Amino acid sequence: MTSMARRNAARPKLIRDASGDPGRARRKLPNTRLGNLLFIAKFCLAFPFVPLWPVFLWIASRDSYYVVHYFETIWNGLRTIVHAFRNGSWSRIFKYNVFTTPAYVEEQLGSRLGACTRCAKCCKMLKCDYLAYDRKTHEYYCSVYDTPYWIFGACGRYPIDQADIDAYNCPGFAFPESVAAAAAAGAQPPGPILQIGRLPGRAA
Repeated sequence: MTSMARRNAARPKLIRDASGDPGRARRKLPNTRLGNLLFIAKFCLAFPFVPLWPVFLWIASRDSYYVVHYFETIWNGLRTIVHAFRNGSWSRIFKYNVFTTPAYVEEQLGSRLGACTRCAKCCKMLKCDYLAYDRKTHEYYCSVYDTPYWIFGACGRYPIDQADIDAYNCPGFAFPESVAAAAAAGAQPPGPILQIGRLPGRAA
């Protein structure tokens, strides 16, 4: 093995390349008012303690990677939060946990059509540093998938309405009223995946 190959083999992998498990089964979302409010309270209390973020992620994900790569985790966390503010996804955390009821969220998820296509459009627009890529399957996945950050954050229940879809022009999901409005306007889905986009007349 050459010295260059040895250096490449020993070089620490980025979180987006190495962490997470795309084959991990998804558990049922604990969508209760108390659970939602407790997460917001813990999130707000933990937010100022930046040096402890890798420890919090380690506890939540049971993955020591975030502690081993301590400074990388802090840097990626800070960048993700900055992008969340810029893209407006920060407010979605409070929308799902505080400003809507669990019953409404369950009703919306039950009426939702389609499925995630793993296109990662929402993650890319957010520039989320926990977007990972499986080099074997050539699919994107979340490196903090199924942790409390994903479940209670802006991702685990996305989307719950057409406004969520419009925010990233999600190609995989739609709601019945959106389908009806698109059909009335003469819009045709481009393929087997329902792709409504913005409703006619909705401001960009």
